Amino acid sequence: VDSSVAAALVYTCFPENSFAVVGVSPSLSTVHLENAISVAEHIGIPQLTIPTDEYTVPGYIENKGQSCYHCKTSLYKSLSRVTVSRHQIHEALRKSRAYAYAYEPNRTQVKIFNGTNYDDLGDPTRLGLIAANEYDVCSPLERLTKVEVREMAKHLGLPNHATAAGPCLRSRLALGVQASVEHLRFIEQAEAVVRTGTGIYPFR
Repeated sequence: VDSSVAAALVYTCFPENSFAVVGVSPSLSTVHLENAISVAEHIGIPQLTIPTDEYTVPGYIENKGQSCYHCKTSLYKSLSRVTVSRHQIHEALRKSRAYAYAYEPNRTQVKIFNGTNYDDLGDPTRLGLIAANEYDVCSPLERLTKVEVREMAKHLGLPNHATAAGPCLRSRLALGVQASVEHLRFIEQAEAVVRTGTGIYPFR
């Protein structure tokens, strides 16, 4: 829900030059991918998906406490490439007068936003925050608690305001159990069986 609120707020402020990006890899379940796309459509923000390659990084696969850092590094690295490419596309369209260009005249890069909230900042296991700092990512929700973010999501009418947190598939693995593609796929299949057999979908 955090990223959904961030996307909704950014789109409200910058409706003509913002877009949502979902990083896709074996650590993201198909269910969560479909939900992310559905929420973006509800918000109305343009969206795209990009592949990330954290699952090829030894430090991620080892799953000894550094996986979150490697995952977010891969994500932000991929996002940085997308923003540069997107800017070049918009700049070309602006010069051809075929598009109402909304970026500031002298800007050469697009700002990356994430859904980090205040509670996340106090969690020592969230090493992805280090990666966010390294890539100068902006966190517009960093002064709001998780409860406040959910309240805002409800106020904004987001369909996932009451949906339980959905951490990546790698988080299901015990520390030290390799985050291999095979293990991640097995976890996704097992959870799909549970959902199908019980009809239960996690809500708060």
